[in-house]
Amino acid sequence: MYRVSFPVVLVSTALNMSAISKIFGSGKKAESTPSPKEAVQHLREVEEMLQKKSDFLEQKIEHEVSVAKKNSSKNKQGTALHYANSDWHRGQ
Repeated sequence: MYRVSFPVVLVSTALNMSAISKIFGSGKKAESTPSPKEAVQHLREVEEMLQKKSDFLEQKIEHEVSVAKKNSSKNKQGTALHYANSDWHRGQ
């Protein structure tokens, strides 16, 4: 068994991180507020990205449903899986 020759102090991680951030700063820089023109441009980009995501998910749902219908008479387990996948995509 090893002996520790110096005192060991146990400090909670939250307290330790709090002390470190007070000494060195939080590391976050103050962001300037964007101009109205920049804010509108950002919102347009976000809207475009969300529209693309929505279109992609709709295509995935249509594909899963079409494969499920195609396999409905031959492969019941596969059909159930594809319907479950389409429900999962609708939830996103």
